[in-house]
Amino acid sequence: MQKSGKTSRTPRIIAAIITLAIFISIPIFTTLNVSAATCADSNCLQLQDPCTTTPGYSCNDYQKLAAFANQDDNLEKLGWNLSDPESWEGLGGITWNTASPKRVTAINFSNKALTGSLDVSNFTALTLLYVGDNQLTALDVSGNTALTRLYADNNQLSALDVSDNTELIHLYAQNNQLTALDVSNNTALRELYVKGNQFTALDVSGNTALTQLYAEGNQLQALDVSKNKSLTHLRVSNNQLETLNVSNNTALMSLEANGNQLRNLNVSKNTALLSLYVINNQLTTLDVSRNTVLGQLLVSANLLTAIDVSNNVNLSSLSVSGNPLTTLDVSANNNLLILDVNGAQLRTLDVSNNTLLTELHLDHNQLETLDVSSNIALNVLNFENNRITDISSITNLPSIQYIDARENLLDLDNIKVQASIEKIQAKIGGNFSYLPQKCLECERSPCVCCEICGFYPCVCIQPPSHPIRMGRNPRNSTNSPPTAAYEKDDVNQNSTNSPPAAAYEKGDVNGDGQITALDALLVLKHISGKEILTGAALEAADINNDGIITAEDALTILKFVVGMIDGV
Repeated sequence: MQKSGKTSRTPRIIAAIITLAIFISIPIFTTLNVSAATCADSNCLQLQDPCTTTPGYSCNDYQKLAAFANQDDNLEKLGWNLSDPESWEGLGGITWNTASPKRVTAINFSNKALTGSLDVSNFTALTLLYVGDNQLTALDVSGNTALTRLYADNNQLSALDVSDNTELIHLYAQNNQLTALDVSNNTALRELYVKGNQFTALDVSGNTALTQLYAEGNQLQALDVSKNKSLTHLRVSNNQLETLNVSNNTALMSLEANGNQLRNLNVSKNTALLSLYVINNQLTTLDVSRNTVLGQLLVSANLLTAIDVSNNVNLSSLSVSGNPLTTLDVSANNNLLILDVNGAQLRTLDVSNNTLLTELHLDHNQLETLDVSSNIALNVLNFENNRITDISSITNLPSIQYIDARENLLDLDNIKVQASIEKIQAKIGGNFSYLPQKCLECERSPCVCCEICGFYPCVCIQPPSHPIRMGRNPRNSTNSPPTAAYEKDDVNQNSTNSPPAAAYEKGDVNGDGQITALDALLVLKHISGKEILTGAALEAADINNDGIITAEDALTILKFVVGMIDGV
């Protein structure tokens, strides 16, 4: 009987001890380990639950967020009070629902400079997760079956498992360090942004609902988008693609494939295309005749010898620079705002119908004439390195703000040219550059010169910050002039203006009493063998008196002309 009585008193004794412990706040249960999964299904009111300080909230959600906040200085950046999860809402980036227990439905940690590993696994109520622009090294989204939007761009993630996120519609994981991504389970996916990672392959064959795929800046060698018939925007620039078949993507509105190795591209089925960017590939032909709604066409730096844009009447921007084009007809493109034909081989170009043009870029062609009198909306005009002699058509452009006319055949002593220059200069000041004999590249030796130099090796200088006026006279130079007289047949025999029969000064190669860029040009022509200097002209060209005419002599003259030195 005693044994029985002792046993019956034991529960009452234990209960008394527990009551006393609670009363004097002895943490007798702190060593109990209750799993988050068990606690997530309760109201976190059990005595042994570590979440007793936050009754009514999911222990899974609370504990994992609190653990993340305690990494590094995340808590300070988040501005949370750990004992008050309600304060995490608003600027704290957390949205709780009203269920019992409360679950996290949305997280917005964007651009908070957060670090470390974020574990939001089994946040079963989570639908929106924004953690972009941080420094996260790991992200666990397993068990988030309700997640529809995941923005994890601009972090340091090397892996991302989204296999459980079957409701995912928007996935942004660009600019991380991912080498692979399995999206085969994400059949609801409509937007996939994964540019700036390290993918060599990407399988989107199961993502038939996909409308936007941005995979620029990876290492893709192939990409099959034949099953993605809903695609409207495809960006795959700066990969290693040699082929790209978009014939099944008839809804495509935007295609960007710059910086690949494409030799062929068929866009005949993409009649909805509004913009097509295929800069820096190896295309030899491109047929855009069926892309009649095309508004932007950028095909610079390819191998096109011709392109027909007569059917593209809606074009507002056309760039064909860096292609070996000899002709270009833009007469039908009355809506053009920007036209870039730099680095082609055009001898003529008619832009009289393009009255809406605001920018016209024609650098490094072979144009001999340029009439822009109809282009009254022009704001920027570049035609550096051509063969243009007459610039009178650009003097009355009402909207012009910038003109680059360098490396042309402008005769700065011609009254008509001088009048045009002065008129333009008065209107736009320093935004007008017209130095005619500047070299194209500045390397030590040899370098490539502008066309007026005949593309022979010569000395290059940086262009001045102001237009060059011809006619600096070095009469105060300490160099004594040669005593030999000028002979008419020595220099520039084809010139209609015979130089005066007078003694030379160093640098005044043509004997006109001034040291100008033309004198440097005569030295360069002598070096190249195009026109040989003799007599006094030869002596005037030997600036350093070493008995040899070199590019260094031409450089000294040019330095004087632009004001880099005080004498020759």
